[in-house]
This record gives sequence, C-alpha cells and structure tokens, in this order.
Amino acid sequence: NSTTLQISNYNDPGNTFFWYKTATLGTLLPSDDLLQEGQDYTDSKLTFTPEPGTTHIYVKILKPGAENDCYFTKSFDVTTKKVPAISVSGTGTNANMNVRPKYVDICEAGEAHLNARETTSPAIGISKWMWSDLKNTAANTVSPQDTTLYYITAEGSNGCVAKDSIQVNVMKKPILQINGGDEICVNEKGELTFDPSTPSPGP
Repeated sequence: NSTTLQISNYNDPGNTFFWYKTATLGTLLPSDDLLQEGQDYTDSKLTFTPEPGTTHIYVKILKPGAENDCYFTKSFDVTTKKVPAISVSGTGTNANMNVRPKYVDICEAGEAHLNARETTSPAIGISKWMWSDLKNTAANTVSPQDTTLYYITAEGSNGCVAKDSIQVNVMKKPILQINGGDEICVNEKGELTFDPSTPSPGP
C-alpha cells in the first residue's frame, strides 16, 4: 500500500523538494534513489509505496534562488509492518473451504468445529484471536440455531490486524405429518400414511 509523507513549516512559495531513499539515515550518497519521479518537485508531499521493513528518507529543500549547495535537509525513517495472513477452516457433516464464503454444514442442534491459523511466512506470531461470538481462541466450537456467518480477527505481534470468515449452514430436520384416523378392532389391520411436505401442527 502507498503512504503519503509531508514536510511542514517549509511550505514557502517557490521551495523545491527533492525526496530520496537512502542507504543510511541522514546521509545522501550519489547512488541513492530519487523517489518523486513523475511528481511535482515543488510539492511538500510525497506519495510512494515503501518496501517491507525500514526505509530511510532524506529530503533536500531549496529556497527560491538558492544555489544547489545551499539547502535545508530532513531525514527520517518509514517502517512498514507486515499484515499477518490467516486462514480459517471448519468441520461438520459437509464443508467447502475453496469458495467464498467458506462454509460448513451441520444438522439442526449439531456442532461445527472452527479453527484459525496463521499462514504468514515467515510467521509473525498472533497475540490475540477474537471471533464474532466473542470467543478469544483460535479454535471455536459453535452450535447456531440458524445459518450464521462467523468472523475472526487476528492481531499480530506487531499490532497489525487480519480478518477471515466462515459460514455455518444449519440444515433443518424434516417434519413428517402422519395421516390416519380409521377405527379398527383388535387384531385388524389399518393404514397410516405420511406426507413429508406437510408441516406438523405441533410436537
């Protein structure tokens, strides 16, 4: 992702800004890279995409009419923290982790076993897990009454945050209606039928 840097207190009209990425903080070498290719040299802001880790920034500020050897300088570091990568999975009566949203099927009153893990390489380390149902462990056993989408947030040891989600589909039990009302005598046979499409009036 890109970031924007800005120098304050040096915004006089006509000032010229030269932004460099340097090998050593506070030292400008002929081999150091000029960063604002294609950007206005008179702009006190610089938008660029830093590399992972720490980038040394050196700024030369020339006032109008100043010679090249007469300028102000500013130096500072930009540190880019890596966002952790995580993956969530689950088990139930059926599951598919290759679609979005990932999902697990369970029967009504059943359980789904959800689990999250870090996939960053090299690992950053996760300092905190938090599910949308407020469980704070990587593993989570759930038994929702209705289909529910569960979110998990992971905070890396560097403070950066990642998110993932998985849906638990609740498969309702079929309701059977048994029909039959003939009166029969002992040892006689009767006939009962059921219609699986007819809702039951009660337990």
